[in-house]
Amino acid sequence: MGQAGSQNNKCKNRPFLEEVSGEDALVILRRLANEDKEIAAKIEKIVKEVLSEVDSESIAEEVFWDLSRIEVEELWERSGRTRNEYIEPVEMAWTMIEETLQEYLEQFDRLQRLLMFNQAKECLLGIIMGLYMFDTDSETQFKNWAVDVPEQFAQHIISEWVKLNQDAINDIRELLEERCPNWFL
Repeated sequence: MGQAGSQNNKCKNRPFLEEVSGEDALVILRRLANEDKEIAAKIEKIVKEVLSEVDSESIAEEVFWDLSRIEVEELWERSGRTRNEYIEPVEMAWTMIEETLQEYLEQFDRLQRLLMFNQAKECLLGIIMGLYMFDTDSETQFKNWAVDVPEQFAQHIISEWVKLNQDAINDIRELLEERCPNWFL
């Protein structure tokens, strides 16, 4: 049988799905969904199950740690005098916080597009609580240059959400007062 035969056996034993990339998996799922309405319904159900697992406390922790990893040196490098303009450190701090939170904001937007409003609210709460934790608990030098930016960013996110959901502020006002007592949101 030799070496070639034993290599074929190894290939047969390898979990096939483990070798599929994320992009390939998406193509495969779309094809399956287009070919069979029952499979499409199952895929939708599984997607909703997976996406419905939103834990605001976990998101808050992740946001806190992601923001705490921002290096003040990067702020210094990206702000100040440039060739054509002067960028205030507080403006760059806003930009850097926004870049850091992009993944969470995209998750929030995706949940809203899927009409999963309770999960979107939990995601939003997690983002805001993470910003609050960063503002009140972080001891990074970056935070010292971003005074008031976390609270202002939270206000911005809330105002954008309320534009889309007029009644939404009532849903989270009490929770925010309880979880972010030192902020005026």
